[in-house]
Amino acid sequence: MRIRNTANIGFAIKAGLLTELLKIKGKPSEEINMFEKIRKEMVRKCGNLPLAISLLGGILSNKESSEKWKLVNKNISARTGVENLNDEIQQVLHLSYLDLPCYLKTCFLYTGMYKKDEVISAIDPCVMWIAQGMSSHHNHPNEVKLMEIAQGYLTELASRLIVEIARDDPTRRQTTRTCKLHDAVREMCLSLARDEDFGLQNAPFDYLFEKIVRLKEFKVLNTLSICGFVFEGGKLSEEISKLALLRILRFRNCLFDEIPSSVKNLVYLHTLDLWNSGTVLIPNGVLDRMLRLRHLFLPGYYAV
Repeated sequence: MRIRNTANIGFAIKAGLLTELLKIKGKPSEEINMFEKIRKEMVRKCGNLPLAISLLGGILSNKESSEKWKLVNKNISARTGVENLNDEIQQVLHLSYLDLPCYLKTCFLYTGMYKKDEVISAIDPCVMWIAQGMSSHHNHPNEVKLMEIAQGYLTELASRLIVEIARDDPTRRQTTRTCKLHDAVREMCLSLARDEDFGLQNAPFDYLFEKIVRLKEFKVLNTLSICGFVFEGGKLSEEISKLALLRILRFRNCLFDEIPSSVKNLVYLHTLDLWNSGTVLIPNGVLDRMLRLRHLFLPGYYAV
């Protein structure tokens, strides 16, 4: 019954959603008929599923010739049937990923670090992309800020419907305030990250604490993000300062008393995020040594 209801939703939106996304203007009637024929076939191959149809719309939205539509159609499996509904979603998801430009592929893979069903502040992935060097002035004038470029990346992912906009922000210059990933999109992201050896790993707290004690295994780690963790005795491990290549150090919604003074040795640190981590003492001279620090997120209460 659930699959049938999903298919019914797909039938209800397939004409409106895809047509609205992909309106063809100024084309001869013969070509419009060709677009319509291809569209119906692709929708059928997607199993009439809303997610698959939406992603398909994101792929086709910047393709204006029927030949390009035919190529996309050719790349979608012709398999049909209820038992293959999940396969159809995965195939369209993978096609959406392959259709991304290179600079968006790495940005997308990085979003796999977020938890299932997490509502993501739009500035968060942008800061991460900048710290990792994924946001660059390639194809952009030098006077354009890196944050504006990163926000453009997020907007482009949203326009392709790979990232869902949870809340718009019309009062600011950015178009998105919060966003999220569909479960199927996140699973594909994690799978691709593993296949491409992207170095992305989500770990449970007990496993994480064990690894923090043995940080020698993570000498080339450049991002450490810990959320919602209570540190024993309110102390952070001094071993963190041995992660010499660390660019992002993130403790969100954690409980600890003080940043170790040895953290000043992390000379490549680009982002220090202590958001909502209680009362934290930052020893004198720590921030002064972080010459590459670009983004600093402080908790509600802190002392220096």
